[in-house]
Amino acid sequence: MRTVDMVTRSSNAQNVTYELHDNSTFFLTGHKVLLGSEQDHLLKYAKYHYNGKIKLLYFSSQYSSLASLKSRLSENTFIHIIVNIFSVINAVKSNGFLDPSNIDVSSETIFVDRITLEVYLTYLPVMNRNVGDKTAQFQNELCANLIGMINELPALDTKIMRRVATALSNTSTDFQTLLGVFRSLLNQDGESIAPSGELPTQAGGKPAMRLTAQGMSGGLVFTVNKPEYLIGKSTDADGAIPGNRAISRKHCKIVRQGAAFYAIDLGSSNGTYVNGKRLAKDTQAKLENGGVLRIADIEFKVTIG
Repeated sequence: MRTVDMVTRSSNAQNVTYELHDNSTFFLTGHKVLLGSEQDHLLKYAKYHYNGKIKLLYFSSQYSSLASLKSRLSENTFIHIIVNIFSVINAVKSNGFLDPSNIDVSSETIFVDRITLEVYLTYLPVMNRNVGDKTAQFQNELCANLIGMINELPALDTKIMRRVATALSNTSTDFQTLLGVFRSLLNQDGESIAPSGELPTQAGGKPAMRLTAQGMSGGLVFTVNKPEYLIGKSTDADGAIPGNRAISRKHCKIVRQGAAFYAIDLGSSNGTYVNGKRLAKDTQAKLENGGVLRIADIEFKVTIG
């Protein structure tokens, strides 16, 4: 059994959630390693319980899934992304405490920063008792997914990409060797995907804002990129903070008015604060670049632009 078969995945426009089929498969040691890990390119997540089941909410809203970038991929950008995928996997392998086969490698759960092409992967802290060769199974699945994208997209029907597909199809080649092959194919001039849509920069001519939690090992970041952005404990919120009793279900919202952003408290129990001042219910306060938004007991740094 593959690790991804031990969970049910769901997603919305903001984040990805996994529900464990059996709570006893949650790997506490792996969870602790991830919390203290320096693996910056594994997505941060929050663990919580819902209807008796363990759920894992991954904070992916500031990135784009590989699947959503299909129409924008060129030969050069895709090779860069593949190199970054294999670099992250090799870093996980070298950790010694993490198992690469616990990474979900579907194109919907491989996330990319559109500006830098850096890759962020979802690692599941689940104990897989499968006695088979999990690493080979994982590698075959990843390579098959990448080959499928190459074969699907006309823009990738090039001589170099056919070499990439041939290398990926060789099941006897290890990750480190494949990484060397793909690095050798890179165009040294480089290329990046033009920003659009969900980027925390100028998106379609409209400003966006990023909220970065301070002093949290979980690396909680929200990208506010819509006219109204709800934050709360509810997993249906745009910015979901599950498992924190200090946070109300619908705690506050951020609204965009022209080029300005405002915080509005929604009658929360433990308050919403802008630069230390608590907001009255349904009143708004302007958020400034570099300011501080506190939601109950969590402080966020405000970045606009």
